[in-house]
Amino acid sequence: MLKKYYTVEWTGENPWTCYSGQRRFEADEKAKMDMFVFELAHKEGISKIWKTTFEEMDFNY
Repeated sequence: MLKKYYTVEWTGENPWTCYSGQRRFEADEKAKMDMFVFELAHKEGISKIWKTTFEEMDFNY
């Protein structure tokens, strides 16, 4: 069985601190993930965004 999901990670800074975050999206939430990344990219202070696609294979079925 193949499971697919996406992870979005980001870093940023504001006048007080540096920060990072991560959010996971299931395969059927790709449109939601794209909108999240678009909004994140336009947020002040964000310096880097990573999008990773994971495909998990389970051979015990």
